[in-house]
Amino acid sequence: DNVGNIMALAERWFGSEPFNDNLCVIAVGPGVALGQFVNGMIHRGAHGINPEIGHSKTGIGADRRCLCGASGCLVRVAGLAGIAERAVEAGLWQGDPISTYGACLEQLTQLARGGDGHATTLLDEAGTALGIALANHIASWDPSKLLLLAEDACWGEQVYPCMLAALRSALPAPARDLVEIDIRLAEPDLYTRGTLALALDHIFRAPELAVWEGLERVDHS
Repeated sequence: DNVGNIMALAERWFGSEPFNDNLCVIAVGPGVALGQFVNGMIHRGAHGINPEIGHSKTGIGADRRCLCGASGCLVRVAGLAGIAERAVEAGLWQGDPISTYGACLEQLTQLARGGDGHATTLLDEAGTALGIALANHIASWDPSKLLLLAEDACWGEQVYPCMLAALRSALPAPARDLVEIDIRLAEPDLYTRGTLALALDHIFRAPELAVWEGLERVDHS
């Protein structure tokens, strides 16, 4: 399944708070993934693509090529690996963007605290791009709650405030305070929980997921 759906299903089955039927879960790690519940059901779309927010376009980093074949994808600006890759290009980090993005983000945060303009710009643009993308999602889907799971603790210091500012600025005024926004540090076992949640969903919600299509369903009533 889509990574965003896995994260969202983990929250439904193992979350610490009562489940919200129109919850939107955004996971910011090496990439940016999103899972959207609509009236209690995970939205997968007609072709299983679902809201692929990581490949939405915001106008920031418009010339940056993505592995998907397009340019200007959100993941290349706001994903932690994308931020690290830009840091390498700017001479702010020497490590591998994929395997050391956490250390890179810590380095960029320290540089931004010290007034480094290049580091500040990278982090601010990441937050701004994500805020624009989420504002577009809110305008299209009208979720009741956004739960943002960040895989790095440093992310919240610099990127999150810019994300909130951009999100509020891009939304129509009446919609700015309608959606509850919560940010948490992602649990280390989130992928494991998501895998278990997907299995539980298929076991207990299989008819609704149409995974038994073509098979005779047993009436247990």
